[in-house]
Amino acid sequence: VKLRAVRLAIRKKDYNTAVERFRELAEDTNCPPVLINRAADGLSEAGQGAEADRVLLDVVRSGEAGPMIP
Repeated sequence: VKLRAVRLAIRKKDYNTAVERFRELAEDTNCPPVLINRAADGLSEAGQGAEADRVLLDVVRSGEAGPMIP
């Protein structure tokens, strides 16, 4: 459901919401890495790759990352 929320926001060109939903996905301790990768790819294809990278870096630094994000 969270990946779909990212994709839907991207389709609507609502990039702020897409990035917020991506953060929720990255912080989800039960989220498989493949879903995080797909969401990051979608953001990158929409020209928001730098934002996806920033979110991942923030999540890792904060210690909020799920166990699947090194």
